Amino acid sequence: MIKAATLPLLGQPAVQSLNSYFKELRAGKSPPHSARSLQLENAKSILTALSAYSKDTLVLIRSKAALITRVVGTKSTVVTIRQ
Repeated sequence: MIKAATLPLLGQPAVQSLNSYFKELRAGKSPPHSARSLQLENAKSILTALSAYSKDTLVLIRSKAALITRVVGTKSTVVTIRQ
């Protein structure tokens, strides 16, 4: 389960936070992250960044990417993002 914490989500800081999160996961750490705290002003760039992680060789990375993608899609009110 994803731990509760905040994730800044305005453009590049959001993508950098995701990259750091997945880098720590790959290193075997359990970084704090909360997909439910995402603010969706930049959902498109978040989803674009997540697409690379959804093709990763590690199951853990793919499953966390899928979870965050689901949360972004569920929370978004933009029809094209929700698809």
